[in-house]
Amino acid sequence: MKQAATLFLIALSFILMGCESNKERTYQTTGTVEAYQVDVRSPVSGEVLFSAVKEGKRVTAGSRLALIDTTNFHLQKVQIHKQLEGIELRFASINNQEKQLNTRLRFLQKQYERFSHLAENEGVARSKVDEIETERDVVLAQLDELPVQRRQTRNKKDQLTSQLDLLEYRISQLTISAPASGVMLERFINTGEQIQAGHLLTSIGVTDTVWVMMYLPEPMLSRIQTGSEITVKPDGVHNTLTGKVAWISSEAEFTPKTVYTEDTRTSLTYGVRVRIPNNEGILKIGMPVVLELSK
Repeated sequence: MKQAATLFLIALSFILMGCESNKERTYQTTGTVEAYQVDVRSPVSGEVLFSAVKEGKRVTAGSRLALIDTTNFHLQKVQIHKQLEGIELRFASINNQEKQLNTRLRFLQKQYERFSHLAENEGVARSKVDEIETERDVVLAQLDELPVQRRQTRNKKDQLTSQLDLLEYRISQLTISAPASGVMLERFINTGEQIQAGHLLTSIGVTDTVWVMMYLPEPMLSRIQTGSEITVKPDGVHNTLTGKVAWISSEAEFTPKTVYTEDTRTSLTYGVRVRIPNNEGILKIGMPVVLELSK
């Protein structure tokens, strides 16, 4: 019995030594989960007809968040379409006028040649030839004016088409979609509310990949580099995660008071940003975690 107790104490001492040895080979510090945030603002003014903004709700990129009243823009669109119809009628009128003038010109040209021949033989007065020539010149001047009218009408059509394209773009902006996948952190609109262009609708926390800042003393910097793996242990979660070093500060600073390390918090340290994949949504914004790396 005494021998069994002795063996148990020896085994226990080896286990404790192993745990202590493992602890000495790692460096632990704490941090808080953070995520990039995307502000979603309304590009136009108007009444909010529909809002799907809800704090804490997860959204995917492209999903509809809000709809702004489109009535005014659709009325403008109808007006422009009517003006474009008028432009097409104007083109038809110019073409018809051109045909009539050309027919008149051919007739006057024949009359001019005929009466010019008669005037040479004194069959008609010269004044009759001059009268026909004057009318012919007027028709020629009217024909010369038609390309100018056609160009002015085309320019007007181009202006209206540009206005219509801009209006279509503005109408597309009235349906506001999520620019990125993530979690809506705050809500700043309600259905029926009148908002101005630039009004903040919500902020989306992009949580598919999150990051944590940790602070290392100078002797530890030689142990890591960009891309180095860091073990992440969330509070209250049994699974451990793996993050990678994304950025290392080039300047020393005092460790923030909210960060606890194995060294004193007033020591000069270097900030290190650890990026952590979070596709399963285990990590939440503001969640404390333990970061561990080998010494």
